[in-house]
Amino acid sequence: MKNSKEYYDSIADSYGAQSKERLKYLNAIDDLIVEKLKSNSNINYLDIGSGDGRRALKISNSLDVFTTTLLDDSEGMLKLLDDKNVMYEQLSIFDFETNEKFDLITCLWNVIGHFPSKDYRLSFFNKIDKLLSERGILIFDVNNRYNISYYGIENVMRNLMNDQFNSNENGWFPLKSESAETKVYIHNPFDIKEYLNNTPLKLIDTIYVNYETGEIEKTFFEGQLLYIIGRK
Repeated sequence: MKNSKEYYDSIADSYGAQSKERLKYLNAIDDLIVEKLKSNSNINYLDIGSGDGRRALKISNSLDVFTTTLLDDSEGMLKLLDDKNVMYEQLSIFDFETNEKFDLITCLWNVIGHFPSKDYRLSFFNKIDKLLSERGILIFDVNNRYNISYYGIENVMRNLMNDQFNSNENGWFPLKSESAETKVYIHNPFDIKEYLNNTPLKLIDTIYVNYETGEIEKTFFEGQLLYIIGRK
């Protein structure tokens, strides 16, 4: 089984086709980000886990952005970048060091679910605290293992039972393509509260987005999880 970097190196050639299969969802997330930031100016923007960069560049071009930095540890994915003039680094967020502060940080399409352990997920938010400007926000989305509309009621009931009686990282599932397999963490809607404990960050908003249609839903049983995080 490959780690996340190896997995995305191996699927780079098919990533565009996979993205098209989720285009309604991905576009909906991008549009929500642009709507949230459209009144801001001179934004310093960092995208974590940029992949081919298409979404980050679309978001950047739709806002009044001063700088855009893309970050991904997969060489195969970064080779897909159309705009080689944009600032980008082949690094994990955990190896990224800068004195810059960012007004917008995005981490999209379950990138956080590819971190290798809970400790990494917890340390991610401490890293974000160091990177956010005073007015800055983090926007990220994760897959939701309580999402009945996508995973089905039987799977969600199984996940609920596992979470009730087992507490040892129940959210790990295999992620397979034709050429590779990795493991990915699928969140539940309550993980975020623990992540933000003992940080200067707060949850500003949670939005449930249908994985098939991109429509905003009323409950976490109907969509994936989009979070907006800021400073307390």
